[in-house]
Amino acid sequence: MNKLLFLPLIFIATLFCEQFTLSNGLKVVLIENSNEDDVLFAMVKKGGFSVLPPDEQPAGRVASEVVWEGGFNGLTSDQISNTLYDFDADLVPDILPFARKIEGSTSVEGLEEIIGLIRDIFTKPNLANLRKGKANLLKTYDPIKNEVSENFDNFVKLTNTNHFAPFIPLTRRQVEEANLDVIKSFFQESFSDLKDFVLVMAGPFKSADLRSLIETQLGPISGKEYALFAEKPNFPSFPSGITIKSTKSNSRIEQLTRLSFPLSIEFTEANLYKLEYICEVIEAHLRDKVKTDKFPSIDVGYELPFYPYTDAVWLSIQAPLNDNLSKEFTDILIGELAKLQKEGPSESSLRKAFEQIENSKDFWEGNSEYLIGRTINALLWGWDPKPVKPRPLAASVVKKDLNDWIDLTHYSKISTK
Repeated sequence: MNKLLFLPLIFIATLFCEQFTLSNGLKVVLIENSNEDDVLFAMVKKGGFSVLPPDEQPAGRVASEVVWEGGFNGLTSDQISNTLYDFDADLVPDILPFARKIEGSTSVEGLEEIIGLIRDIFTKPNLANLRKGKANLLKTYDPIKNEVSENFDNFVKLTNTNHFAPFIPLTRRQVEEANLDVIKSFFQESFSDLKDFVLVMAGPFKSADLRSLIETQLGPISGKEYALFAEKPNFPSFPSGITIKSTKSNSRIEQLTRLSFPLSIEFTEANLYKLEYICEVIEAHLRDKVKTDKFPSIDVGYELPFYPYTDAVWLSIQAPLNDNLSKEFTDILIGELAKLQKEGPSESSLRKAFEQIENSKDFWEGNSEYLIGRTINALLWGWDPKPVKPRPLAASVVKKDLNDWIDLTHYSKISTK
């Protein structure tokens, strides 16, 4: 990543953007977007609670929530929440397995409060209130997710990573036993210095005014840089061969079957576009060849399970089917993917894929959430934040990548029952 203090202005489509880096290392992109009524923002840095020893990870997971409940800059969490409510704003600091982030939204009038609260997270947490903060968290803490899709997604991750410790859900007892000293030290280490944090804000503001506010409030922060996050985590490998498992479903939502293929792909800017294109090609092909009353819906996408690290990429194909129909669906699906690898895509599938990519570009172009996500990823990965211009791919290119990237003897099939 470059170390220049001032970077050139950039344009995303027709939106004006200003990009700069503070002397303390915080990278900032401000996107003036009059298409939105509110300001959305996200602030991300690599490195999360997975760097801790397994027995300390529960404390690391809840550190941001406990500290939040304790308050900042002499204010209680209730006082902060009331202020945010007054400005129609929200802000959530979080420590994920592999990243730290602060995200939320606000009215333009609330920007000064939001930037001030970000400053206080780094400089004035009420760390003497951790015991009270933990007690407040436990009053409402429920480690069991009611949304089945979250349980299902997590079950897929656990299966595909051989039950990697950072993905195992916390129990209430683990939260109760979380060490306050670990919570305190880990929060300080997580939110101390701003070096290599990326902050992207999008909304109907004037970037010159917001830049001045950021420089004034966040520029003086010069916290200690800790070695804890210096080493990249050790990521588990995808299980060998074919893995077939099922999990209980909540009857309130549809049944699900998902096939995950670990891809042999170098995650570069050029390959990301080809991967998005190939996902659309596969989906178009399957909808033509497989979609029936029995298999009414098929979704194809990709996943970075260790985001923001790109060491693993999974191709995911999902349909609303329970375990009873999953074998028939899987046999048909593997057969169609084998045909694609042998014969390549049809002109019809290529055309539909390109049309979908163009339509998606037009749909998302003025969406602040999309712009923020794309810009953060580009800066974290050292890519150009400007969007790649859609272009058709030749059938021979798609066929080669399908064969190079996907091994049809190496995947998992997870279903609900």
